[in-house]
Amino acid sequence: MDEELQYNKIVLMLGDIGLKKWQKFNLSADDRKDPAKVFKAYRDSLGNDISFRTARSTLYRNFQQGKSETIHELDLRLSKLVDECAFPTDEIKQHIKLDILVHSTRYYEVKRWCNTQEDTGEHKLTYDGVLKRAKEHEAAVREYKKMAEDNPTLTTAYMETKQQVAVDAIHSKGKHPRH
Repeated sequence: MDEELQYNKIVLMLGDIGLKKWQKFNLSADDRKDPAKVFKAYRDSLGNDISFRTARSTLYRNFQQGKSETIHELDLRLSKLVDECAFPTDEIKQHIKLDILVHSTRYYEVKRWCNTQEDTGEHKLTYDGVLKRAKEHEAAVREYKKMAEDNPTLTTAYMETKQQVAVDAIHSKGKHPRH
């Protein structure tokens, strides 16, 4: 389709409200023929309440990994949000991004691993290191779930320990002087 006529489709697809907004735009005849300028006019008309302060508020307000969100998806969402926060230096940005990633991951094992890492030296905790560890953990979880689907009697060391504790508790009740 001819680029000069694309604005007609844009306006028509936005319905009555889009047409009312269209009539209020102060676009020149040439600008009306440029789809990018038409889209920009509509985008600008919606307003933009995103500032670095609202982005920071979003970042610190219970930012968590979603139940079905992968670590890769969390990384993309966190990176975009941290960029919108406009921190004054890259060092501050990276430090906060690392803290939020560790805080927001839903994997206890990854958080526990992070606590064993150091602030400096060879075992220094880094953003990429946390991502790598979380991706490895996700892969292990996926593999375990697949194995569990194939073998419903599969038990983990945690499950076996929990069962043994329950058995020990039953046996200790029988030896208790009150019983």
